[in-house]
Amino acid sequence: EILDLIIQAVTDPQKSEPIDTRLRSVLGRRLLELLRAEVISDNHDWNSSLIMEDGRYRIASTGVSPDSIVMDRKEQLADFIRKLDSESWGVLLVYPAPITSMLGIDYNGIIQGMGSLNNLILDARPVDTLGDWLAGYRELVELLARRLPLENAQMEPDSLGIVGYLYDRNEGDHRANLQEMERLLAMVGLDVASIWLSGRPTGHLARISRASTLIALPGGEEAARLLAERTGASVVKTRLPVGPQGTLEWLKEILRGMGRDDTLSRELLLETREVYELLTKPVLGVLSGQTVVLAGEPVLTLALVDMFKEFGMDVAWAAVNGRFPIPKGHEKTLVVPDLGALREAMEATAASTMAPLLIGNERAMAVSRGLEMVPVSLGFQSGGIHELLDAPFLGLKGTLNLVQKMANAVTLYTMRK
Repeated sequence: EILDLIIQAVTDPQKSEPIDTRLRSVLGRRLLELLRAEVISDNHDWNSSLIMEDGRYRIASTGVSPDSIVMDRKEQLADFIRKLDSESWGVLLVYPAPITSMLGIDYNGIIQGMGSLNNLILDARPVDTLGDWLAGYRELVELLARRLPLENAQMEPDSLGIVGYLYDRNEGDHRANLQEMERLLAMVGLDVASIWLSGRPTGHLARISRASTLIALPGGEEAARLLAERTGASVVKTRLPVGPQGTLEWLKEILRGMGRDDTLSRELLLETREVYELLTKPVLGVLSGQTVVLAGEPVLTLALVDMFKEFGMDVAWAAVNGRFPIPKGHEKTLVVPDLGALREAMEATAASTMAPLLIGNERAMAVSRGLEMVPVSLGFQSGGIHELLDAPFLGLKGTLNLVQKMANAVTLYTMRK
């Protein structure tokens, strides 16, 4: 397309001005595709499938902007979507920028007028929520919950669906988190039919119709409700399984919600005892009494605060990068602080405490530059920190992995001083 426009500009100079405008639009669209895909695949997720093995991109920008919206581009957009629909993807998501959505392009009308399609095409309406990045994630999951065709399957009494998991990359941390949740639930006699979202194909998502109970993790409540309306499953709202105590309570919440005895198996209790024994030296010898600050997505961050308090750590404050109800006991939480406020909090803690631990994402690490803090990377975005092997942070195995990372980071800092 770019080459054709250049040839037209050279061979027909009289039309060069409109061609030049179109060329800038195409180049800008291609640049957006490159930036969006490569920021993820090069920086955050080495296993990202946004750039496929043959070099094609799963992100395709339409080029529509507030500047070009005055033109009637319905036919162009229909042709663009039809071209994408010519291959089998499973689901195509049309997600306009909020400002473009406000200005009134009727993507749903365009899609409805295209006739027979190869893929399920979902059109989101970000203007309906105008929330933050977490609201956008929830909106997508809820859109799938409304529209994704589900298996016509018999419901299984011991089968669960997990809804609302924040799956932000295809690396060993999230893969292992899913495996850990499945493993723990199997230890209480439950099978996981489907996890929303999990990086798995849409066929896996469609299997949620087999689940007799849907586990709604924090943020996944509305999607679970929508799915339950379609399948007839019951919904149990739970916490995130973080830390030994939090993990056991998570399992008990599920069992009680299903109307079952919440007495856990001997095998599970023995494993928990072994975990506490393994935690004794790193917690008592390194982490207990250590000052820690956190910065990241709200659900995980607030759950970690509870775990760190259980370990006798001094949580100075926690900053969350999304709007979320803050529960009692978390009054030291900074909600979506700007970079200046986050830096001030870090400077105050670093000045009053010897080398506090900083558990946070790429943004937190960048803001802490030059301060005497002990960094441990966790959460979206990772800023070039990767997990090629299984490295959970949920459940019993996740507790051991995270404590090991924190204790090692503190010890390495001490060795270098």
